[in-house]
Amino acid sequence: MIGGELPRRRLGHTGISVSCLALGGHEYLPDGGLKGFADDFDNAIQPGYRRPDFGGPERQEIVARALHRGVNYFDVTIDPEVEALGRGLREHSEGNAAGEVLVQVRPQGLCYRYDPGNPGLLRPGRLRAEVLRLRDLLGRDAVDVLNLGIEREALDPATGNSDYLTMLADVLAELRADELVRLVACDTLFSGERQYVELIRSGCFDLVWLSFGPLSPAPRQVVLPLAREAGLGVVAREAFGKGTLFTAARAVGQT
Repeated sequence: MIGGELPRRRLGHTGISVSCLALGGHEYLPDGGLKGFADDFDNAIQPGYRRPDFGGPERQEIVARALHRGVNYFDVTIDPEVEALGRGLREHSEGNAAGEVLVQVRPQGLCYRYDPGNPGLLRPGRLRAEVLRLRDLLGRDAVDVLNLGIEREALDPATGNSDYLTMLADVLAELRADELVRLVACDTLFSGERQYVELIRSGCFDLVWLSFGPLSPAPRQVVLPLAREAGLGVVAREAFGKGTLFTAARAVGQT
């Protein structure tokens, strides 16, 4: 309903009720490029990256409005987004309609193809140190959702570690037992269906984070049914392909 609180959905086996829409943390340059990624990529994906031009008044208004409408799932990527969201939640959470809030973060420099084969996630103490750093940067008691973008090189028998997911499960179990991480999401940017199938079946994860929408319908065939069968929550990103869908529509006279 326009102006009302957003509907809620149960997040897989967690039993947590989340808003049907989440709010991402990207901020944009005047030309539409992603702040940090488009103008300082090599530094932006490293831990400790700082920029004063994140989390300004317009962004804080977006966070405040989202909370007012009941949004309680937030996703941030690079450090300036993490810091800005933590600041916004502290400033605007009191009296909002969202109730319990989940914030998803990613360990910097350890996921996707920024760390080929993703060995850093298994190094003793490395992920724990990063989780503690992100927790403190957010200003929260724990990391609500730790998103791990694990690419195919990590699981490929020819290039990776055959015990990778078993070893990762042990690392994640310790973080959960110490109440540093509540939930873990599996993600992969470019590795496709086979990778998601392995990650879902590993038992390491609570959520699946994937691209899904009119321009990316493939997960409907295998990945989404498998996630449902495993009791995992699903969060879909890129529903509109960062605006590509609207550009394509305009090209054929649709708005």
